[in-house]
Amino acid sequence: MITLNKCRFICELTEAEESKLGDLGGKAVNLARMIARDLPVPPGFVITSKAYEYFIRKNDLQDRITEYMKKIDGQTTSNKIEEISNQIKKEMQSASMPACLKERIDRIYEKNELDFKVPMAVRSSATAEDMPESSFAGQYDTYLNIRGKERLLEAIKKCWASLWNARAISYRLEKRINSDEISQAVIVQQQIDADRAGVLFTANPLNGRRDRMLITASWGLGESVVSGDVNPDRYIVERPGGETVEINVNRKEVMTVRKENGVETVEVPPSRQKEQVLSESELKNLMDYGEELEELFAVPQDVEWGISNNEIYLLQSRPITSLFPLPEKSTLEGNDYKIYMNFNIFSQAMKEPFTPLGEALIMVMMKILNEFMWRNSQGKIPGWYKYAGGRVFFDMTKILPYQIIQNNLEENPADKDPKTTEILLEVAKKNKEKLSEIKLSGGQLVKYLLKNLNPGLIKLTLSFIRKYRYARKHPDRAREKILQLEEDFLAELSEKRNQLNGREERLKLIEKSMTWFMKTSLMQIAYATPSSTYLEKVEAVLEKHNLETDILNDVEKWLPHSVTTEMGVDLQKTARKISEEDKELSTDAEEIEEFLGKYGHRKSIELDVGIPTWAEDPKYVLDLIRSYIDNDSYRSGLKEYHSGRQEAEKAIDEIRKRLENEAGFKTAKKAEKMLLDFRKLFGMRERFKFFLLRTFKVYREMMLEIAREMQEEGNIDEVEDIFFLKFSEIIDKKEKRQELVQKRKQEYSRNSRINAPRVMMSTGESIYYSDSKTGDGDLQGIGVSAGIAEGPVKILHDPEEGSSLKSGDILVTKGVNPSWTPLFLTIEGLIMETGGPISHGSVVAREYGIPSVAGVDRATEKLKENQIVRVNGEKGTIEIVKN
Repeated sequence: MITLNKCRFICELTEAEESKLGDLGGKAVNLARMIARDLPVPPGFVITSKAYEYFIRKNDLQDRITEYMKKIDGQTTSNKIEEISNQIKKEMQSASMPACLKERIDRIYEKNELDFKVPMAVRSSATAEDMPESSFAGQYDTYLNIRGKERLLEAIKKCWASLWNARAISYRLEKRINSDEISQAVIVQQQIDADRAGVLFTANPLNGRRDRMLITASWGLGESVVSGDVNPDRYIVERPGGETVEINVNRKEVMTVRKENGVETVEVPPSRQKEQVLSESELKNLMDYGEELEELFAVPQDVEWGISNNEIYLLQSRPITSLFPLPEKSTLEGNDYKIYMNFNIFSQAMKEPFTPLGEALIMVMMKILNEFMWRNSQGKIPGWYKYAGGRVFFDMTKILPYQIIQNNLEENPADKDPKTTEILLEVAKKNKEKLSEIKLSGGQLVKYLLKNLNPGLIKLTLSFIRKYRYARKHPDRAREKILQLEEDFLAELSEKRNQLNGREERLKLIEKSMTWFMKTSLMQIAYATPSSTYLEKVEAVLEKHNLETDILNDVEKWLPHSVTTEMGVDLQKTARKISEEDKELSTDAEEIEEFLGKYGHRKSIELDVGIPTWAEDPKYVLDLIRSYIDNDSYRSGLKEYHSGRQEAEKAIDEIRKRLENEAGFKTAKKAEKMLLDFRKLFGMRERFKFFLLRTFKVYREMMLEIAREMQEEGNIDEVEDIFFLKFSEIIDKKEKRQELVQKRKQEYSRNSRINAPRVMMSTGESIYYSDSKTGDGDLQGIGVSAGIAEGPVKILHDPEEGSSLKSGDILVTKGVNPSWTPLFLTIEGLIMETGGPISHGSVVAREYGIPSVAGVDRATEKLKENQIVRVNGEKGTIEIVKN
């Protein structure tokens, strides 16, 4: 006879331990912890994942399941997945339940003096379910009101088989979860005959607010609420305090009730359909349970509950996995209200998270900026710098109360993401009273600044002004100085790098040289800044004399000295040479080698030192060149480049002539000089990013040198693992870092799957889009590059998908950085979810003469592949012409 301890196939909930998470699944372990806390949980037991694995082995199912799963990949249709799912489930349900398991179930019923006539609820507890990084809620099947031994055994097999539901397979594919690594435990609990049931969220999952609970409730069992068959009552309760701030009593037309075997959906009596389900005291009790559960599990919880005979029962509790992490802990009490702005989106149109080492380097940059600004800040992390979900946030709370700041935000011509600005201004307006509490008076503010501003800032500002004035007089020389500063810095960095030994010396050089880099960049910016106002000034002159201003769009086309424009053109020239000389497309080709030598430091996620460069992984570059050759598009691209430059020159000449006629020779010559100087200098704005990435390439190489040492010494397994560590963790030679690296990789994977808000509050409220809605099109954004384009939609989430673009496509994406630029030579129009008039994609679109709209909320979700759309880059509208 198999003993209880030997078999390890069944465990009572009262005996379940967190250390057995892999055998019991998250749901069962959570229930066990709730029972240990004396919370009202129905009694039951768990059939462990070991039992599932034994069942699979005993029936020789694993090889057959593996063969079925081999037929599925990212391109498999939903119908095909459904077909394969049904085949796997059929095999499992027809398999026999091992005698060992039947015996174990008999014995646990005997031990607890249970009769098989007692109604049971049978539900999954998957080993990957209800973990913080994934939400499998609703993926697997639950069986209610199960009576009788044979029906129980069938329900257990069906629960196991639901591991292979089509929706569960699709979810694992989408989240890149390996199906071979998951298993299925099954919970069997006494069924509560609930007359009311629902779900309690200890944080509001609709907007992320941790200071409010959301409770849904309906008549009957909770199945109708969870499955979405009924529109339940909804209560929003404030915490702490428990005040009910919103009650929505909805028409509840159906409910789930028990029948002889199983459950059924029946109509709610008309007199009760609009009746409120929960009383004030029941709401208070549920909230108290919610507070206790969140304290127990230390994260916001999604709790299923039921009420039977006026007693509340807690049926399960799991983390709310859809919440974006808080940048810092909040007590939800007192005057700790904070407003955070997403730096990734606002400054870089970057939807992806940073690797840990990538973020550490950004933090060094921000510390240096802070040191430039404030006294006594040496080596300190700025109080306004926050990090959450792999993204960098800035705490805007202390500056947002001031009207001058709000005005500057609203009128800022350098705004890279106006949608973020809109949200910040909306938040400031809604929270005017709270913000006024932390606002300093004029006298207090002056005193604070005099006491805390770094005196060195005056010297830095005066140096900036001198270089600004120099550039206004000598734009050609200013451009040369920008380039010389870059080359001098990189030469000195290379020289110092060659003198180093050991991890600590390399890391110290990275941190120290970043200060030199920041000062060098500020000098470069000073030299280039004057050109940013020239177009605006000429536009004002044209308007003053009632002359057309649209012609200025041509002045921006194909700017000289723009490294991103040059990169696109060089890529086209490389394609032309390889095509005309019929060369093999590989990194051995001289032309490819030359291109990567000049631009190989670029990559798809540019600010993250943890991402391989094009030189390391040239697939994107090769695929683009191949698509240019296959589509023969390099010819038209190069033709547009040359004609665009000619159009710009003609436009300047035409503006001069028009102003001579209307405003006189002197005004015309002054305007002409500003436009010529604009073209001499404005293209250099892309140089700073180019310089940064060249510097980051050196840092990455130094990191990889350290990583090879760490790998040899056994600190890490793979050289790329170093990018999942922070500086202090790299210096320590004694510590093995494999476990920490694995944990960080899982966090990075989870962060890559979650959508980050543009603005976030300390309450957890996450704001992705502004409230404002204007315009007559099907979709509305901000016009950033004039003109009208019509064509088929092509949705891309990564520039490396760009080889699928065809000439005439309308590119739709979340946001772009310079690595997307080569794709612009193919497209007809551009639609972006992020960005504004001076963000990278907008500026380059104007250079290329591509009609573009930025700041289009959810464009990648609302538009569908191959829809025909009309983009109006002046009005900022997108019209769907044909679905």
